[in-house]
Amino acid sequence: MIPGDLPMPWWSRLRDRSTPPGDARQTDGRRPGLGIALGLAAATIGVLLAAPRVMQRTPSYETGQFTDRSVRAPFDFSVADEVATARKREEAARTTPPVAALDAEAGNRIAARISSSFAAAREALDRAAAAEPEPQAKRLTRAQREALAARREAERRQRIEDAAAVQLARMQDRIGLELSTDERRLLAAAGFRTNLEDILVRLVRSAYGHSISDDAVRLRQLALDSADATGARIVIRDAAGRERTVSDLGQIDDLDSARQRVRRPPQDVAPESLETHLVMAGLASRLLSPNLIYDANLTDARRRAASGAVLPVRLGFRRNQLIIGEGQEVTREAQLVLDELRSRDLPRAIFPRWLAASAFGLLLLYVAIWPTRRMPGVRQPDSRRNAAVSLVGVLLTAVGFWLWLLVVDALGAQSPGVSRVGLTLLFPIPASAMLVSLVGNRRDGLSHLLVVAILAGLLSELETILALQAAIAGLVGIDRVAGCSRRGCVVRAGLAVGAAGMVGAAALLAFAETPVRAADIVAVLAGALLGGTVAGLVVVALSSVVESLFGYTTNIRLVELLSYEHPLLRRLATEAPGTFQHCISAAVLGSAAAEAVGAHALLVRVGTLYHDVGKLERPALFTENQRGLNPHDQLDAEESARLIRAHVQDGLALIRERGIGERIADFVREHHGTGTLAFFLAQAEERGATVDRGQFRYPGPRPRSKETAILMIADQVEATARSMEDATEADYDRMVERTIERIRREGELDDAPLTLGDLRRIREALVSALVDSTHRRVAYPPARQESR
Repeated sequence: MIPGDLPMPWWSRLRDRSTPPGDARQTDGRRPGLGIALGLAAATIGVLLAAPRVMQRTPSYETGQFTDRSVRAPFDFSVADEVATARKREEAARTTPPVAALDAEAGNRIAARISSSFAAAREALDRAAAAEPEPQAKRLTRAQREALAARREAERRQRIEDAAAVQLARMQDRIGLELSTDERRLLAAAGFRTNLEDILVRLVRSAYGHSISDDAVRLRQLALDSADATGARIVIRDAAGRERTVSDLGQIDDLDSARQRVRRPPQDVAPESLETHLVMAGLASRLLSPNLIYDANLTDARRRAASGAVLPVRLGFRRNQLIIGEGQEVTREAQLVLDELRSRDLPRAIFPRWLAASAFGLLLLYVAIWPTRRMPGVRQPDSRRNAAVSLVGVLLTAVGFWLWLLVVDALGAQSPGVSRVGLTLLFPIPASAMLVSLVGNRRDGLSHLLVVAILAGLLSELETILALQAAIAGLVGIDRVAGCSRRGCVVRAGLAVGAAGMVGAAALLAFAETPVRAADIVAVLAGALLGGTVAGLVVVALSSVVESLFGYTTNIRLVELLSYEHPLLRRLATEAPGTFQHCISAAVLGSAAAEAVGAHALLVRVGTLYHDVGKLERPALFTENQRGLNPHDQLDAEESARLIRAHVQDGLALIRERGIGERIADFVREHHGTGTLAFFLAQAEERGATVDRGQFRYPGPRPRSKETAILMIADQVEATARSMEDATEADYDRMVERTIERIRREGELDDAPLTLGDLRRIREALVSALVDSTHRRVAYPPARQESR
């Protein structure tokens, strides 16, 4: 029988089959089937992410009509309200207060001009009064002296008057104002005394105690027009850029009001000083000028900035939130939301979302199957099968969770008091990742968990928090289930997932935006605990299905296959006892070697027990089962070689017939690799005829994993050790070393990921196991017969 004659199960198409018989090298094995499945799964994921879960058409209403049924949001969405946005922006611009530029030094500058003018005038008058008179005659009569003194006094006064006239003209130039007759007379008569200066400076400074606007009426009206809830305001900005907001509009005067206030005589002025004060007040009022100017450009710029800073108004709704109740009047906002929902009902609105969601789903699915792909230099014969299982797991989890959310929606609509979060957590999201980890490995399970957690968050309104909760619970589940070899262990792993899920659920409650009732807390925690427990039960229920459909052999299945009550092992013990004993001994050696290099010791033990089950078809052909007569003495070498080689294909047929799994089948097909039946080849060559060496070689492939390579070594070491009598540890060490070196030299280990260090540790473990299994007992003396 040749390899192509053997019937193959349908799942074997998912495996990376080897190249033609005799060549153990693996091809990449890319086929279009997985790509098509990936595309279809991504399209399905896109539908789940893009389509709303409440599939009902949105009714059409006009503003002012009354609804005939309630409308709820089928999914989370928001719609831009352009009218409200424009209104809000207009309001922001309107309530921006006007800005006026303040010249805070205006009063000080006027006071400084006044002081400098008075000081210059007084200095000039003092110089005029202190001018040296002409020398007088030494001998003058008294009358002459009196006349001379009167003349000099008159000259001094004239000089002072002339100087005063000049200073009045100069003062007008300095203060930029023409003096009235009364002002000129008072200043000249008083000789620009400091009391007049003090009065004038005090009046000016008092006037600038309020801001003086060029158009106070307009500025006040602008402030009133921009009033908000806090009242009317004006922003006053000085030359240094400092700003203050004034809400008391009475602090702002116009020029006329400021002048009137300056001219108003105070009550504490003495009657004899009233005229002087009134004249100075008139001069001070005419010296005033506006120091607060409305800045139209800056005000407009700030109003445009305030308008632009307003974010667009969006009406947001969470899934299942009431948009409008039955019998209510349709407002403008409600009509806007309903129009948006109707637009999303259209295929042209759904299609772009579906395309984007499908592309994202394709990326997620690639992340899920990426660890299962073949890596350069790493043998992964089950990569396509692992990828298929991961794809199916992601797809079934997403579809199942989407359908479960429909159930949650229905229950929530019928019973508003029910905890939606608690019901959502009931779904066993981590189950598929736990199952992938159980039948595959932790790396595949972790990538699978990442994808299903993200999808769960996208499908549910709980979003990131649910994704984190599922990831936390799933990590615990993957860690606990990866090493399980009993189904009870998987159930306990589910309880651990539930406990971890309760921690994540506590985070959900902690981040809740609204206060949570005590009943909701209990429901959420209970939902998380039950969800984890259900995950464990789901893994237990589906593990056998996945093993059967895809040909996996989990640790649980391996432990079950260890039982000698298995039909094949019972037959082997009865029909081929020598082979049975050989398999048991080789299994002991193989598991010891596997533990030494960190390989799967349980898989090696089980695979070794079943690797020679093909000998059940013709047990008498094999030396360990023969009792006297050797059938090969009646056969030619080619026929003997064919019958011996056939035990590999016979074993594969029995393994598949019993549904034991492809992992064990690997041990059957690879334990001889492409080795040569040297004994029968030598017989054929002794005849001198032309020999086809291919008839004396096993079909292969060579061992492609650590485990099957260890079996090849342990198989040959055990067979050789049986022929050694009274062997010492050194004898075993030399024999094992020669065996390993011969296998390596023949190239049978070329496809196995074993290093020279691994081979050294395997040799040491095999020698130790052989010594332990062949130690001799102490010779006991014969029992003495006691006389009676």
